[in-house]
Amino acid sequence: MKSILSFTLLLIFGLNHFLAQDFKKLPASYYLDKSGLEDGKMLKIKNLTHYDLYITRNSEKVKNLKGKEQMDFYKKAWEAELITLKQGNYYIDNEDFNFKFKIDKDGLLTDEGIYTNNDSGSQSVFTFLGGIAVQSVEKKNSIIVEKTSLTNDIFMSELFDKEGKLVNKRSINLKLGGGQANTISTHYKKGKVSSEQNNIEEGFISYYENGQIKRQTNNRGNYGKEFQENGKMISQYYTKNGDSCSEEYTEGLMESKKCSNPTEVKEYTYEKGKLKFYEVYNKANQQVKVYDAKGKISKKQPIMDKIPTIAK
Repeated sequence: MKSILSFTLLLIFGLNHFLAQDFKKLPASYYLDKSGLEDGKMLKIKNLTHYDLYITRNSEKVKNLKGKEQMDFYKKAWEAELITLKQGNYYIDNEDFNFKFKIDKDGLLTDEGIYTNNDSGSQSVFTFLGGIAVQSVEKKNSIIVEKTSLTNDIFMSELFDKEGKLVNKRSINLKLGGGQANTISTHYKKGKVSSEQNNIEEGFISYYENGQIKRQTNNRGNYGKEFQENGKMISQYYTKNGDSCSEEYTEGLMESKKCSNPTEVKEYTYEKGKLKFYEVYNKANQQVKVYDAKGKISKKQPIMDKIPTIAK
């Protein structure tokens, strides 16, 4: 209990100490460029060189501009230059945000920075190390909205709903480059994973709330599966021995299957999971042959009247 109390007092003292320090006010045209956050790059302080244009960006006059004229306006309004600051404590306060931060002897963001978004009412606390944001926590109405972290070249981002429940989680391996999230997961309100996307393996899995797989696809392996909530198969597609195949199921039992390759199309018919017969369409001579379950030519008339399409 003493240790918790001591930690709380230390935290309060540290925050009050931070707020009590002298902070030099910078021009309202200065801002924190967050564009390098997910890339693990240094965040910089920049200056909008045409701030007079920037503050009119939402005016009716600008909204009424057309085509290239409007594009040119926004381009010029967002023109910025990099600012080099000496070691010290600073803050920026304008109609969009308030940002308190520290600069180290090398001119880089360091320690803790507090960023308040005046539009959304949210507040983000950044932890900087050598100009890089190794951690950030954004809150709105005392509830966490987003958390980010950078550890061993892995950038993590977690998004939360208005109740503070995790809804989305992304992971980026910065060593792989590209800037695209390697893995993305979404979550149900109770915290269970609802979907997982792996951009490295080009795979995607969605889940029912009971944890059972709902749908699974892999673009690299060219296959996909769909299941009922009880785990029984609904359908699947895949490529095997040069054939592109699709299968349909009823209560987990095979109902039909279609396979296609450059020379022929095969259509299989099942009853309660057991093969009854199948038809083979020859693309070269446009003839259809019917075979029984044992693979013998059947006298049964073919039911194919056109080239079947392989549904994926």
